[in-house]
Amino acid sequence: MMLSKTKRFTLLFLSVMLLLSTTVCAMVEPLSKTDKITLTLSFTNGQALCRGSVLGDSGTTSIIAYCTLYEVDTSDNTLSEVESFPAVSSPSSMPERLNFSHTASNCEQGKTYYLTCTAHVTVNGVTEIVSEDITQKYE
Repeated sequence: MMLSKTKRFTLLFLSVMLLLSTTVCAMVEPLSKTDKITLTLSFTNGQALCRGSVLGDSGTTSIIAYCTLYEVDTSDNTLSEVESFPAVSSPSSMPERLNFSHTASNCEQGKTYYLTCTAHVTVNGVTEIVSEDITQKYE
């Protein structure tokens, strides 16, 4: 069975496009530009100490994190915002690492708190959003 010139051309064209798209997909970098994000939450004298570290890959130009501390109502697992705060890496020192520390007041012993942080990590002009959270009871 003979294929017409148009059908042969279309078949050849689609085969080449499929080959090229497979090659391009194989060369795309992995999406993750963040090596590690860690959080700690501790309490003393009615205050919560919220600490964190975001470590980006080599070539990171900026890291911006937005964090929120919540009080957890353990009877129904609802959250009440205690405080929100931003953290920004300094481009002049180590832009691939963001360390932050923030103190929130008005925390009560016996209550459970939930800290969540979302970081925007920019590497070679591409921004990735990563999140981490931690729950801790104020003993």
